[in-house]
Amino acid sequence: MPTQLTTPPDLLEQDTVPDRTATTASTPRSDGSATVSPPRRRPAGPVIVACDGSPFVDPLFNAARVAAGSLDARIDVLGICEPTPLAPAVGGGVIAAPELDAMRQRAMLEDVRRSVSIASSGNPEWPVDVLLGAPPEALALEAERRGASLLVMGIGRHNPLDRLLGTETTLATLRRARVPVLAVGTAFTPFPRHAAVGMDFSPASLRAAKLAVRLVGDAGRVTLVHVRPRFDHPSADWRAWDQEYGRTLSPLFADAIQQLDAPADVTVETMTVRGDPAPALLAFAQQSGADLLAIGTQRHGVLDRLLVGSVATRVIRNTRIATLAAPAPLVAGPAGLAPEGARVESSEDPNAWPSMLDAFARLNLGRTALLETGPEATALRPIADHLTFTGSTTEGAGHSIRLLLERRDNGTSGHLAHVDDAVERVAIVRDAAGTDLGLRLRHARGVTRLSFR
Repeated sequence: MPTQLTTPPDLLEQDTVPDRTATTASTPRSDGSATVSPPRRRPAGPVIVACDGSPFVDPLFNAARVAAGSLDARIDVLGICEPTPLAPAVGGGVIAAPELDAMRQRAMLEDVRRSVSIASSGNPEWPVDVLLGAPPEALALEAERRGASLLVMGIGRHNPLDRLLGTETTLATLRRARVPVLAVGTAFTPFPRHAAVGMDFSPASLRAAKLAVRLVGDAGRVTLVHVRPRFDHPSADWRAWDQEYGRTLSPLFADAIQQLDAPADVTVETMTVRGDPAPALLAFAQQSGADLLAIGTQRHGVLDRLLVGSVATRVIRNTRIATLAAPAPLVAGPAGLAPEGARVESSEDPNAWPSMLDAFARLNLGRTALLETGPEATALRPIADHLTFTGSTTEGAGHSIRLLLERRDNGTSGHLAHVDDAVERVAIVRDAAGTDLGLRLRHARGVTRLSFR
């Protein structure tokens, strides 16, 4: 049995430890016994290391070695050289940027190759490339083009001038990347043994958990941690909702563990904690001694492109251990991302909400909408789809908001009134032309999102 963790009562709620045995194949031998063969996996894409030639690269290369060994993948080293801005030349005209860019690109290539050669964890045989472009966009696109299984980046805070090893570059890349990103600091554990996984039961969090299982290796330990909303409301309705929420967790955990298909020597635990997702996950990782924190990143639609992702951002900005952030696997269909130049109008002042909602309703009456809700750390669940939006108002003291929708099918109609209490924040997302894309409410129970089709 795994070791029982000791955490404060206000953080720890329950600890369940399901058993899991991997499915294996056996081959008969001449003596009648059988040899067990590990499950066959398709070849993994390369592990890409983002490197700018800085001397602080040993943790990156350590992480790349561990990941490449776990995933049975090769290692590619990639540098991104930002283009030189056009500048006036002496005597008139402008400096020829292409020539300067080529020189800088060659210089960075030499720096990166030198870093790989002299680093204790590097290997001169690793292929090294330096491309020209903006680091976040270029890294994300190149990782996708190469079919990378993982992108390793730094979260070092040793030098604010770092271009590829700084936290903000890593976060900007994470927002664009379609492949998992492993962000490591200067003290990366050479062989992570315990991974804490933020589990909201979405495809992204399951992908993060599967990668974590492989990264901890033989005899490793993975804890699936679900952060449920803090329950502090005395009403019977809230208490019933909270109890029903709790009853859904056990089958969700069981299904997630089944999909992990972890090897028999990897311990898989489940844990439920209460609180704000990012601080709760960081606290659990620290108290449990985890050396890897894994999370899924969500991109459900136009609103999440701009308003969601705060959990991953807060975790990476505050973590002291390596963090694996995995987007949901790509599926067929539209990406659902906000168009370039989209803007957000938001307010936490209840006095401002009536005018915001009145203007929002007047502009969008009759539009077809999708309504979703759920805890902030989980994949939202649809309440109604392809309904006509007919209004939005505040109620009572102003902290309750009512959304009105209507269905009209073959001459018949039906009405839906959705009310959220204890609202904390109202946000409206608009495209570059000023057209409303949707509404997002943050409240005590989580999030409600209204997206226009």
